[in-house]
Amino acid sequence: MRRPAAAVLVVAVLVACGRGGGDGEEPGGEESGFRQAAVALCTARDQAGADVKAARTTFYDRSHDVLHDVARALDPVDRAASGRLLEAKQRVETGLDGSPPPADLVAHIQRLADVTRAGLAQLDVDVPACD
Repeated sequence: MRRPAAAVLVVAVLVACGRGGGDGEEPGGEESGFRQAAVALCTARDQAGADVKAARTTFYDRSHDVLHDVARALDPVDRAASGRLLEAKQRVETGLDGSPPPADLVAHIQRLADVTRAGLAQLDVDVPACD
């Protein structure tokens, strides 16, 4: 009796681990997430001048985690670009978490948006520039 139950457990684990990855994902799902994160950087940039708390929320809720995925996808294509993205992200994190935030926070977020857009272009993901 234990062996069939163990086999069912192994199959269940394998099926669960396969979800959310490349095989079970909807076509364009990752690209769509990348685009949304890039657009959210523009929103955070716009918010940062007047409401750093709102910019922080937008950045962490809509861009932060996805930027790690972008850097990971970019790494085998252009390791230096991946590094630039992570460095720019770190600068924004430091600025958003600083008290008071730096006077050039908006410029740091714009730089991150630009680096992200350039990296995504190398991944064949088209993202418009911030207005």
